[in-house]
Order: sequence, then structure tokens, then C-alpha cells
Amino acid sequence: MAEIKKSHNWEKSKRHALTEQEQETFIAFISNSDIYRHWLPLFTVFLGTGCRVGEIIGLRWQDLDFESRTISINHNLIYRMYRQQGEKCEMHITTPKTSAGCRTIPMLDEVRRHCCRRSNSRCREDITKQ
Repeated sequence: MAEIKKSHNWEKSKRHALTEQEQETFIAFISNSDIYRHWLPLFTVFLGTGCRVGEIIGLRWQDLDFESRTISINHNLIYRMYRQQGEKCEMHITTPKTSAGCRTIPMLDEVRRHCCRRSNSRCREDITKQ
């Protein structure tokens, strides 16, 4: 497949990050939408971390350290078809492909607020003090 792509000059278009203004516009739209408002915490985490989809949906509460305000990225959630099981699709937790995929990232205040709202931990009490 790689040879076919090279011979036909197929290239993926480059991805471009949203500008700050585009992010603010997007978040404002989500915040004011009756249909999409419930997705605001998820989009806030995406924009506030820069993590991949599998890394975000695979996060566990123990990966979030509210005191040191860090997020440990050390696994991801994948959805894969397994031929040996009759081509059944399943979700699995896996480790990142490379050691660079395992990392600790800072938890921005806005990300922390949204995570705390979803958590049953003591950070709920901390958030009301801010």
C-alpha cells in the first residue's frame, strides 16, 4: 500500500491546530448549545491537553493527580477487529507504541475544573474554594 501511495503521489493533508480564537469560538458554541453542552468537559480536556482520542477516552481516575495537577498518559484505549475471534471488534487497553508516548502532562486549571466536576474525589471541595 505504501508503494501505491508513493507511485500515485498520495499524501495526507497536513493537520493544523486550532488557533486560540478558533478554540474560544468552538468552546463558546459548545457551551451555549442545548444539544452539545454535555460534551464541554471532554472538549475542554482535548483542547487543554493535546492528547489523542485513545489517550483521553482511556484515562482512569488514578491517572489524574489533582494535588500536583498532572495527568499521566501511560496507556490508551483502542477498538480493534480480531480475526481469530471471527472478526469481532473489541475495545482494549494498550500501552503506547513508543516510550515517548508515556508522559506526564500538566493539568490546566480549566481541565482540572471540568475533571473535578465529574470526580467523586475530594477535589470537589477544593474547587468550591477557588
